Amino acid sequence: MPWPNSSPFEADFVALTCPLTKETEKLLDADALNRMKPTAYLVNVARGRVVDEMALAARRIAGAGIDVTVEEPLAPGSALWGMEHVLVTPHTAGETRHYEDNVIEIIRDNLGAFGEAKHNCATRWSDASRGSSEAAGRTARQG
Repeated sequence: MPWPNSSPFEADFVALTCPLTKETEKLLDADALNRMKPTAYLVNVARGRVVDEMALAARRIAGAGIDVTVEEPLAPGSALWGMEHVLVTPHTAGETRHYEDNVIEIIRDNLGAFGEAKHNCATRWSDASRGSSEAAGRTARQG
């Protein structure tokens, strides 16, 4: 994917937090890493496939901190473990002490929201399947 005019190539630190899509896969490939400043650092907390992991081996940048990898958990024999300029964390950068305290409440809230959404979808489908034009119109407006 070509970089826009406002590229990361002059930055001292580049932090990736994007989702993995066909447009972001290997967003930082060997070419992009080669164009970065040799004193730059990369932080990837997005998805592993956003960075060409093996391109990091060329050591074109000062260092990288990666919390995500293409394969998780990272195999003991992965070349990433031996790269002195790469710090690998086990996909836990977003965790805090307080996250663990709140995780059950977060799950409960998410399940409640999912249940409500599922109920709304089931109600719309049931109304529409009855064939009434009123129900079909209501479903079209809601959906």
